[in-house]
Parts: sequence; structure tokens; C-alpha cells
Amino acid sequence: MVDIAVGLVETYLRLGGYLTLSEVSVFRRAARGEVRTVTDIDIVGLRLPGDLAPPRRADRHPELLLLHDPALDHRPDTIELIIGEVKQGKARLNPAIRSREALHSVLHRVRWLFPPGELDAALGRLAHRPLVEMPARDGSNLRIRLVAFGQSDTTDLHTIGLAHIVTTVTGFLDDHEEILKAARFSSPAAEFLHLLAKLRNDLPAG
Repeated sequence: MVDIAVGLVETYLRLGGYLTLSEVSVFRRAARGEVRTVTDIDIVGLRLPGDLAPPRRADRHPELLLLHDPALDHRPDTIELIIGEVKQGKARLNPAIRSREALHSVLHRVRWLFPPGELDAALGRLAHRPLVEMPARDGSNLRIRLVAFGQSDTTDLHTIGLAHIVTTVTGFLDDHEEILKAARFSSPAAEFLHLLAKLRNDLPAG
């Protein structure tokens, strides 16, 4: 069972056009050969460049209907990889997410993004800073960032509050109610937010 907060963040990123992995376990083989868990990476999001424009009218058939949130700082020419920590409490990054094993586990999955020899360079830079920008293999820009999701009054490149996500996603679902009213979501978090958007006008103020 995926943690409800992780499910919420995954819904937010997917609506924003990200391909996601959740609760990725990272292992280490000890000296005697036994395998131990180093950490779990709560969320990984990969977004390839693409159109973010929503449809102007509900009767049109858009190729993409994606959530546009300035907090995600989408750039049309940029491939973005988010490596995220999700907390129901205060948003923060655990030191383990910066370990070589954790970062390698993620970057190795998308090694085709990197020019030859550049994956190790990205690993070294991410161990000391939360944001790395570099050319991708295809010549476009590649941005990798560590993001803490949780309770926070701050919304920036590295911290996004869960309350902000709830407000943003329910607003998106409400704005596109005519298109999405019959949609079904496999994630319990997404389905609950969809229900909230449908009930918004019936809920008491405050």
C-alpha cells in the first residue's frame, strides 16, 4: 500500500506530465555478502519537453491536458528529473537521499539521458547540491533536482507543501470538470481529490 502522501505527490506530478516511480528501494551489499536496505526514495518524476497548453473549450480534443503549476517551473526545452522525499510532517530531505547508492539507483535507470561519461559527474555534483543542470545526450537541457514534499509554508524549487498540492490539484480538476467528470483514477489519493473537486460547491465554507 503506497503511503497516502506519496500517492498525493505522485498524482500531482502525473497530472503535470511526469512519468513517475514511487517508493523505490535502494540496497547495499555488505562486506560479508548480505544485502541491506539503504533507504527508500519516495518519488521519482521524469518530465520530457512538451506542450503545456490546456484546451480553451471543453468541446475541443486536446493532445495533452496537463496541470500547469508555476511551482514546478516547467521549461519547454528542458528534460527534468525530480528525486523527492515525501513527509506527512515537515518537508525535509533525509541525508540518505544524497548517498551515492541512492542517487546511482535513480540515475542508472535513466542513464540514456546522459552523454557518455557524464552520469558519474552528475552523481558527484548532486551529492553536494540539490540542483544540477547539464546538457542531455540529445543536446537539450537536463535539470535534476532534489525536492522535499510535506508540510511547508514555502514553495520553491526544492520545497513543495502538501497543502499547496491539494489546492492546486483540486483547482485543476474543478477547472476541467466537463472533461474530467467521467474520469476514473487508479490512485486512491487521486480519486479522493477528484471527489473533493466534485463536492466543492456542496462543502460548507470554512
